[in-house]
Amino acid sequence: LAEAFGGCGNVVLSYDAAKSAILSAIRGVWSDSCEFIAVGAAGASSAELSGRLKTELTAELGVRTAVMSDAELALNAAFGPEDDGMLVISGTGSVVFLRQNGNLTRAGGWGHLLGDGGSAYYTAMTALRTITGLRDRMEPDDLLERAVFDALGIDGIAGLVKYVYAPERTKADFAKIAPVIDKLAENGHPTAADILWKSADALSDDAAAVLRRSGMDSVNIALTGGHITHSDTLRLNFEQTLRIKTGKTCRLHFLPDEPDPAYAAYRIHNHT
Repeated sequence: LAEAFGGCGNVVLSYDAAKSAILSAIRGVWSDSCEFIAVGAAGASSAELSGRLKTELTAELGVRTAVMSDAELALNAAFGPEDDGMLVISGTGSVVFLRQNGNLTRAGGWGHLLGDGGSAYYTAMTALRTITGLRDRMEPDDLLERAVFDALGIDGIAGLVKYVYAPERTKADFAKIAPVIDKLAENGHPTAADILWKSADALSDDAAAVLRRSGMDSVNIALTGGHITHSDTLRLNFEQTLRIKTGKTCRLHFLPDEPDPAYAAYRIHNHT
């Protein structure tokens, strides 16, 4: 019915900033007829923080509220409140969650400095390292450079270091390179295609690690996050590499549609 966007935030890293972003998004779609709010927030797996946020939002907005981690809300959207399943998230960052007999395990989600393999940030940095590596070997890829530099708004290789190391730079500044790589790959550019294969390989490593730990012989898999849901190339590469790594021991069933957290909120409202 309506959609609004606020800033990003993690209630563990910065509770106040995350709460502000959540409130901003809620107010962007607010209606006096609202009966229930479901919040899926990064870091809200902490009972203390989720309880605090629930209490404060309920008091401020006067509406019954449920607060849970973003992973729990997305898992509910994909598989309902109890069924087993794997959720693979590849957006600006990346993480893999597996729910098995009510227990939640994960791989990845360590942030852009320690992990986030297969994320938009990972794809972007792989592309930038590819560009500098080809330059060092005196084999520059003019098409790749032009597309990436245009996305960053820089004139050429001379501006790349200044851009990358600027203190104000964020993950999102680099993640915008990912759609450029995807478009090049879809148009048959071999270097871009190789970059997406590397991203798919890194993401499937995390998914395979979770499956090996679980011992499951069959699993339903939902994919979400802007990078993998907007890139057919990355998604197909991911499915293929994960089947290679686990297909002999575990049957993989990929859900055709991205889970919608709004549906999970509706379902929670009806059953609580």
